Amino acid sequence: MDFYALLAKDPRSLSGACVAILGGGGKTGLLLRLGAELAGHHPRVLMTSLTKSSTHIQPPPLLLHGSGTVPPLPFDKTNPLMVMSSQIEDGKLLGISPQLLATLLARSSLALVECDGARKLPLKAHSMHDPAVPECATHIVVVVGASVVDTTIEQGLVHRPELFQSLWGVAPDFQLEVDFIAEVVTSSRGYRTKMPGNQPVIYFINQADRWPQPARRLALAIQARSGDPTFWGSLRNGELHRL
Repeated sequence: MDFYALLAKDPRSLSGACVAILGGGGKTGLLLRLGAELAGHHPRVLMTSLTKSSTHIQPPPLLLHGSGTVPPLPFDKTNPLMVMSSQIEDGKLLGISPQLLATLLARSSLALVECDGARKLPLKAHSMHDPAVPECATHIVVVVGASVVDTTIEQGLVHRPELFQSLWGVAPDFQLEVDFIAEVVTSSRGYRTKMPGNQPVIYFINQADRWPQPARRLALAIQARSGDPTFWGSLRNGELHRL
């Protein structure tokens, strides 16, 4: 199944969309997969981030270098096109501002935006410094990695473990069962603190190639709690299922 099915049955209906992707366990992979798929249906697919990203993104992104003037976007040569602000001292790429995103969106057919970082971990605690979903977003996709199901925080699969423990009042040996993870990613104490608007929310549980049963169990728990469209599958294997 094409991964644009997370968003719409007909990819052509996504003209003008701004898709915000947050969470952990496959955000960048999903952004790149959606970009490649949607570029077959739209002439100017923008990919970007509001936070830091790896320098290993391919094809290499267009860097704006903090310029106040946005140059023409070379969609005629590269579609989808990844746009970032600049490369910074730790070897990472710095994302753009929400204000610049709105400007770039007006020059694009649609935009795919990574909203937060998780250091490739499947679950996280959001800090006050994490960007919120931008107001221009028309869709929100929350990614969760199935590898975290039934592990404990001390096993190292949670980004910002100390903050996570403080926020949820749990100990390092607390077991992360599916109902608890579902609460984290759907409640106003958890991931929804970064969703200030009323945009549609879609959940995608990744890593089903190695953890198929945990992925499906977590998807069921999230849908039961949220009522939002929920999918599970594997970006690695190109596998997508809707509950």
